[in-house]
Amino acid sequence: MKKNYTYKTQKGSEIKLEVEINHITEEENLADHNFTNKVSRYEYKVASITANGKSFSGKFIDLAYNIKIGQQGNQPILVTVPKEILDDFMADEAAEAKIKVDKMIAVEKKYQDHYNTVIKTMQE
Repeated sequence: MKKNYTYKTQKGSEIKLEVEINHITEEENLADHNFTNKVSRYEYKVASITANGKSFSGKFIDLAYNIKIGQQGNQPILVTVPKEILDDFMADEAAEAKIKVDKMIAVEKKYQDHYNTVIKTMQE
Protein backbone atom coordinates (compact mmCIF):
# COMPACT_ATOMS: atom_id res chain seq x y z
CA MET A 1 0.00 0.00 0.00
CA LYS A 2 1.26 3.50 -0.79
CA LYS A 3 0.32 6.73 0.97
CA ASN A 4 1.06 10.26 -0.23
CA TYR A 5 1.72 13.28 1.98
CA THR A 6 2.47 16.94 1.37
CA TYR A 7 3.79 19.22 4.09
CA LYS A 8 6.08 22.19 4.73
CA THR A 9 9.22 22.10 6.82
CA GLN A 10 10.11 24.72 9.42
CA LYS A 11 12.35 26.41 6.86
CA GLY A 12 9.46 26.60 4.39
CA SER A 13 10.43 23.83 1.96
CA GLU A 14 7.47 22.01 0.46
CA ILE A 15 7.91 18.23 0.74
CA LYS A 16 5.92 15.64 -1.18
CA LEU A 17 6.43 12.22 0.32
CA GLU A 18 5.23 8.85 -0.91
CA VAL A 19 5.54 6.04 1.64
CA GLU A 20 5.23 2.37 0.73
CA ILE A 21 3.89 0.17 3.53
CA ASN A 22 4.37 -3.60 3.46
CA HIS A 23 2.68 -5.80 6.04
CA ILE A 24 4.62 -9.04 6.26
CA THR A 25 2.60 -11.97 7.62
CA GLU A 26 4.90 -14.92 6.82
CA GLU A 27 8.66 -15.37 6.89
CA GLU A 28 10.78 -18.32 5.92
CA ASN A 29 12.33 -20.08 8.89
CA LEU A 30 16.06 -19.38 8.92
CA ALA A 31 16.98 -22.69 10.57
CA ASP A 32 14.77 -24.90 8.41
CA HIS A 33 13.73 -23.65 4.99
CA ASN A 34 10.93 -26.21 4.65
CA PHE A 35 8.31 -24.13 6.47
CA THR A 36 7.35 -20.55 7.20
CA ASN A 37 6.60 -18.72 10.43
CA LYS A 38 3.55 -16.55 10.92
CA VAL A 39 4.62 -13.02 11.85
CA SER A 40 3.19 -9.54 11.83
CA ARG A 41 5.85 -7.05 10.84
CA TYR A 42 5.66 -3.78 8.97
CA GLU A 43 8.23 -2.34 6.59
CA TYR A 44 8.16 1.31 5.60
CA LYS A 45 9.98 2.55 2.52
CA VAL A 46 10.05 5.93 0.85
CA ALA A 47 8.90 5.44 -2.72
CA SER A 48 9.69 9.07 -3.62
CA ILE A 49 10.51 12.42 -2.09
CA THR A 50 10.15 15.77 -3.81
CA ALA A 51 11.50 18.87 -2.09
CA ASN A 52 10.59 22.23 -3.65
CA GLY A 53 9.92 20.51 -6.97
CA LYS A 54 13.24 18.61 -7.02
CA SER A 55 12.76 14.84 -6.97
CA PHE A 56 15.12 12.58 -5.01
CA SER A 57 15.24 8.90 -5.81
CA GLY A 58 18.09 7.56 -3.73
CA LYS A 59 18.21 4.63 -1.36
CA PHE A 60 16.55 5.33 1.96
CA ILE A 61 17.20 3.74 5.33
CA ASP A 62 14.48 3.02 7.90
CA LEU A 63 13.00 5.76 10.00
CA ALA A 64 15.07 6.89 12.95
CA TYR A 65 12.61 8.70 15.19
CA ASN A 66 11.10 11.20 12.76
CA ILE A 67 14.07 11.55 10.39
CA LYS A 68 14.40 9.67 7.12
CA ILE A 69 18.03 9.10 6.23
CA GLY A 70 18.96 8.52 2.64
CA GLN A 71 21.64 8.65 0.03
CA GLN A 72 21.58 9.95 -3.52
CA GLY A 73 24.93 9.25 -5.08
CA ASN A 74 27.45 10.47 -2.50
CA GLN A 75 25.14 13.09 -1.02
CA PRO A 76 23.20 12.26 2.17
CA ILE A 77 19.53 13.18 2.37
CA LEU A 78 17.90 13.99 5.70
CA VAL A 79 14.17 14.64 5.78
CA THR A 80 12.23 15.51 8.90
CA VAL A 81 8.79 13.89 8.89
CA PRO A 82 6.14 15.52 11.13
CA LYS A 83 4.80 13.37 13.97
CA GLU A 84 1.23 13.54 12.59
CA ILE A 85 2.36 11.95 9.31
CA LEU A 86 4.37 9.26 11.14
CA ASP A 87 1.34 8.50 13.32
CA ASP A 88 -0.87 8.26 10.23
CA PHE A 89 1.14 5.76 8.21
CA MET A 90 2.14 3.75 11.29
CA ALA A 91 -1.45 3.63 12.66
CA ASP A 92 -2.07 -0.02 11.73
CA GLU A 93 1.09 -1.17 13.50
CA ALA A 94 0.28 0.93 16.58
CA ALA A 95 -3.27 -0.47 16.77
CA GLU A 96 -1.94 -4.02 16.49
CA ALA A 97 0.62 -3.36 19.25
CA LYS A 98 -2.08 -1.88 21.51
CA ILE A 99 -4.25 -5.00 21.13
CA LYS A 100 -1.26 -7.20 21.97
CA VAL A 101 -0.38 -5.15 25.08
CA ASP A 102 -4.02 -5.11 26.25
CA LYS A 103 -4.11 -8.93 26.00
CA MET A 104 -0.88 -9.20 27.98
CA ILE A 105 -2.25 -6.91 30.70
CA ALA A 106 -5.47 -8.96 30.90
CA VAL A 107 -3.52 -12.22 31.29
CA GLU A 108 -1.31 -10.69 33.99
CA LYS A 109 -4.38 -9.38 35.86
CA LYS A 110 -6.00 -12.83 35.71
CA TYR A 111 -2.81 -14.41 37.05
CA GLN A 112 -2.52 -11.86 39.88
CA ASP A 113 -6.17 -12.37 40.87
CA HIS A 114 -5.63 -16.14 41.03
CA TYR A 115 -2.37 -15.71 42.93
CA ASN A 116 -4.03 -13.41 45.49
CA THR A 117 -6.90 -15.91 45.94
CA VAL A 118 -4.44 -18.76 46.58
CA ILE A 119 -2.44 -16.67 49.08
CA LYS A 120 -5.62 -15.58 50.86
CA THR A 121 -6.84 -19.19 51.03
CA MET A 122 -3.52 -20.40 52.44
CA GLN A 123 -3.55 -17.73 55.14
CA GLU A 124 -6.99 -18.71 56.45
